[in-house]
Amino acid sequence: MNNPIVAAIEIGSSKISGMVGRKEDDDIFHIYSYASTPSHDAVRYGTVYNTAKTAESLAKVIDGMEQKMGEGGKIYSVYVNFAGRSLKTMESTVSRKFAAQTVIDHSLLAELAAQAAQSVPNDYTVLANDVQDYRINGSQARNDSPIGVCCGSIDCRYQLVIAKKENVAILNQCFKEASIEIEDKNIMPVSMAKAILTPDEMEKGCALIDYGSDTTTVAVYKSSKLSYLRVLPIGADLITQDVMNHFHITYSQAEELKLNYGLYNVSHKERSGDIEFACLSDDAGETKEIPLVELGNVIAARNEEIIINALAQIKKSGYEDLLYAGIVMTGGGSNLRKLQDLISQQFTKIYKFRIVKMVPVEQIWDIDRWKKDDSTQIGLLSLLMKSDNHNCADFNVNIDSISPTPVKQAPIDSGKGTATTLDMFENIDQNQNAEMNSRQEKIDKIEEKTGENMQKPKKKGFWEKVINPFGKVEEVFDQMMDDDNSTK
Repeated sequence: MNNPIVAAIEIGSSKISGMVGRKEDDDIFHIYSYASTPSHDAVRYGTVYNTAKTAESLAKVIDGMEQKMGEGGKIYSVYVNFAGRSLKTMESTVSRKFAAQTVIDHSLLAELAAQAAQSVPNDYTVLANDVQDYRINGSQARNDSPIGVCCGSIDCRYQLVIAKKENVAILNQCFKEASIEIEDKNIMPVSMAKAILTPDEMEKGCALIDYGSDTTTVAVYKSSKLSYLRVLPIGADLITQDVMNHFHITYSQAEELKLNYGLYNVSHKERSGDIEFACLSDDAGETKEIPLVELGNVIAARNEEIIINALAQIKKSGYEDLLYAGIVMTGGGSNLRKLQDLISQQFTKIYKFRIVKMVPVEQIWDIDRWKKDDSTQIGLLSLLMKSDNHNCADFNVNIDSISPTPVKQAPIDSGKGTATTLDMFENIDQNQNAEMNSRQEKIDKIEEKTGENMQKPKKKGFWEKVINPFGKVEEVFDQMMDDDNSTK
C-alpha cells in the first residue's frame, strides 16, 4: 500500500514555497514537485501583512507545483507551517485540591488544561499545550502521566504555545482567498525540531536557533519537551541592508557579497600590506571596488548583534546551564561563510554547536536542481516527515515509472557560501518538449550573468584601516520582541 502524497506550504519573509512528496516503503522521501516565489512585498517578520498579494502568491505556488507534477496533477489540500513574530511560549501552572482522595483520569486532566488556557491574554490564542511536569501531593510525579494515581492534590505546569489571533485569522483568510484547503497547521519550530534534532539532543537539553531572513527563532528543548520559544524581529536581511547602505550598492549586489564573502575577517585578519577588493560592475559598465576587510566588518557587526540577542534568549529561558547537547542552528542566515569558526572563537561558553543544512533522511528529487542544501527547505521537509499525514494530492500518470537518482544528505556545514538560486514555476522536465529545453537554456544564461559581476578579489598596494561602523552590541532590546508582561 502506497503512503499518502503530501503537499506542504511555507510562508516565509523572503519567499513562499511549496513541496509535494511522500515517504516510500524503504524510508526514502520522494519529492515530486517544488515551487517558490518571492514574498518581500507581502510578508514581514514571518507574518502576512498583504493578504491579496499573499493569496496571489499561494495560488501561483500551487499552480507551479501542479505543473511540475505532470499533466493531470492535482493538489486538494496542504499542510502549513505557522510562524511569525507573535509566536511564543507562556508558562501556566494550575493547581487542584480535593476534599477526598481522588483518582486522576483523562477528564480531570482535560479540565486542568482548559483552565491553563484561560490565562492567555484576550488577543492571543493557544496553538499547543505541552505539560512540563506534574506534582502529586506536593511531590514530583514519577511518571510522565499521572493517570490512575490516587491523590489529595495535583499541580500541573504547562508551556502554552500562543500567537496573536489576528495573525492566525489573516493566514486563514489568505488560503481562503486562494481557494486552498488547509489540511493541518503546524508550529514551525516544533516541526523543524522533530525533523533535525536527535532524541538524545532533545532529552539532554538543546537550543534550536532558526537564523532566518527577517526573524531569528529560539526554541529550547529539555527532557524531550519544548520549554521556551521566542521569535526575534531581526535576521540576515538586516546584514544585506547594512552592506547595501554602507557601500551604496543595489540590494542584489549586497546579497551576493554577503553570500560570497560572509565573515571574511574570521580567516583574513587585518595586517599591513596589500588589501583585497571585490569588484562590482553595474549596467552602465562602471566598476566599484569593495574592500573585503571593510565588508567583513560590516557583516560581522550585525551578525554579532543577532547572535548575542539569540543567546540572551537562551539565558532568559532559565536553561542556559542545562543544555548539555548545546546549540543547533539552521535557517538561511546560517549560510554565512565562517559562521561556525566565529562561534567557536568568540562564544567559548558554547561547548557544542552544529549547523544543519538539510534533514537527515535520504531523499529522491525528480529534478536535482530543486534541492537546496542551504537550510531553507527544512521546514517543508519536516511537514512531509510527519507520521500522521493524510493524502493531499494525486496524479493521473504512473508515478512508479519515474526512476531518478537518489540524493544523499549533504555533510554538515562545509563553511562554503551558497549561491543565489533562481526558482521557476514552469515545468522544467527536459524530456517533455523543446520548449522546456529552451527555458532551461535561458535560466542557465541568467545564472551565468549573475556571476559575471562578481570577480575574483583584486589586490592594491596600500592599506586603509576600517573602523567598525556599528560597534559591539551589549544589550538585548526586549522592546522589539512585542512581549506582553502577562505572557512571560
